[in-house]
Amino acid sequence: MKNKDKQINRYTTDRSYRQQRFWVRRLIVVLCISSVFVGGISQSFLVFAEEHTSELEAYPYKSVIQSGESNTPYQYFYLNKDVYRYATPHLYDLRIIDENENMVPYYIVRAIKEDVHRVQRYESTLIDHVQVDQDTQFDFQVQPIRENTDIIGNRLELAFPDMAFLKNVDVYGSYDGVEWTKITSDEVYQTDQVSQTSIDIPSGSKFTYYRIALLDNAEDVSITELTLIDEHLETNHESFIKETEPEYTIEERDKLTRIKINNPYRLNIQGIHLETTGNYQRTVLVSNEEKRRTSVHDLYRLSFENVNLEKDTLHFGLPWNDEVLYVDIENEDSPPINIEDLKMTYIVDKVVFEDTGAGPYSLLFGDEKALKPIYDIEQFISYIEEEAQNEVQLGETITLKKVEDYTQWDLKWLYHIVIGAVSLGLIIYLTRALNHKSSEE
Repeated sequence: MKNKDKQINRYTTDRSYRQQRFWVRRLIVVLCISSVFVGGISQSFLVFAEEHTSELEAYPYKSVIQSGESNTPYQYFYLNKDVYRYATPHLYDLRIIDENENMVPYYIVRAIKEDVHRVQRYESTLIDHVQVDQDTQFDFQVQPIRENTDIIGNRLELAFPDMAFLKNVDVYGSYDGVEWTKITSDEVYQTDQVSQTSIDIPSGSKFTYYRIALLDNAEDVSITELTLIDEHLETNHESFIKETEPEYTIEERDKLTRIKINNPYRLNIQGIHLETTGNYQRTVLVSNEEKRRTSVHDLYRLSFENVNLEKDTLHFGLPWNDEVLYVDIENEDSPPINIEDLKMTYIVDKVVFEDTGAGPYSLLFGDEKALKPIYDIEQFISYIEEEAQNEVQLGETITLKKVEDYTQWDLKWLYHIVIGAVSLGLIIYLTRALNHKSSEE
């Protein structure tokens, strides 16, 4: 009888243990399925929230376009500092909307010019050299590139012997070498460090003969060569230049003056003007952080009784838009330059759009994921730029809220809470089951 009871108890225990294992396996399966299900649902909600959130809500910044009545169909405005600061570097994220939040097509006239630099050089022959009172006249005949073609130029380049001088000059032009017309007056100079030996003449000048008169030429300075230059830029887009006074600091180091210029709005810096005093001649190195880009410039100021030369502005062919810019002036053993003030010129972009009568309009920007829009209006830029346009202004920048951030945050927390609750329930059940089995044994 006792053996039979033991067998019954053992059977009951084994049966109970098998049932526990059955339910444990089932709970593990349920946990896995729940994890996958909840994870899939939450991720689906996240994707749904991203895809169905309004495109306009992805933009953190907005500026209302302030416009008045206009009789022209096209309006334009210049981008301000806030747009350059918060928009993407290539400005792909700019969007214009009307009062109904419909997208309005636009195009940008970029500040960085697309130029084609063309230069034509004409050689000449010295045909006469005479002294008239204290002046010396040099007559040159320009040689055409081909026969029966016009000679066109806008600058004269002169060559002199290796000597220092400063001369005022009068420039004359002639078609036949007999009748002369005064074109311009200028000054030329040459020193060991700096020189200015070219003279600008009216663009499109077609003279065959040029006379250069060196005034008060007691030193008997001579002109050895004359070259006529026809140089111009074929510009596809305009540049729009503005001036500002940036924040900057000046630090004197060992034989070096370092100017740190802050450009938090990432403006397209075209030039830096230094207001200085005294006489000096320096080499300047301009660079950004870690000197990823550098450029070298000359800076000088010579102010004497008979000499007044000055180059106190640094011009950049390719604008800088770094947040920090360094200007290092090499002093060698000379004392530092007295810098009284600093100004900066920068170029801005123009945005043109069609006024459909659905204003007021607003400019959205700041979405780092935005792609460059493609509008039909870009195919008609050359025609629109020839028509009258009404200038409007950008209002103050308004900071918008990003609704999708909160939605994604809540769904992620829901996922973690559900998974945590299911896991905790399984742990509690397994602990009780194991304790129950231990007590029976």
